[in-house]
Amino acid sequence: FMRQDADTLTLEVQDNGRGITAAEMRGSKSLGLLGMRERVLLFSGKLDINGSRGRGTQVTVSLPLRSK
Repeated sequence: FMRQDADTLTLEVQDNGRGITAAEMRGSKSLGLLGMRERVLLFSGKLDINGSRGRGTQVTVSLPLRSK
């Protein structure tokens, strides 16, 4: 889903797949995750990735609507 408040746009995507653990994220050589992080940081945003084995993964991107 996507939501907007006065100063932030938030996009959240969730699946019910195998899930990614914190250890897998730290050791990841995935260019997809790295690319997402770099793009979010370019806009002074925040990227949160939360997953648990067998329960899926949730990715949340929050971007400021105004420059700080």
